[in-house]
Amino acid sequence: MQELALIKRGWTFPLSEVATPVHLWHGARDRNAPIAFARRLAQELPDATLHVSESSGHDVGVDCNGEVMSVLASWRTL
Repeated sequence: MQELALIKRGWTFPLSEVATPVHLWHGARDRNAPIAFARRLAQELPDATLHVSESSGHDVGVDCNGEVMSVLASWRTL
């Protein structure tokens, strides 16, 4: 229920003002958080990449940890 409440709540800032690239991971089999929310969030962020794992549920971070770490390792520090 807590996640459902977070999904329904508005952001405290305009997502269109986020200037940094954002990567989102979502499990297509997630029963707690609808994939429609992740897709909408990715559309509202100016530079977002949505990674969807068709075989993952809510534990997508565990299932895709190698991919997540690879993306993080490829970012340059300023």
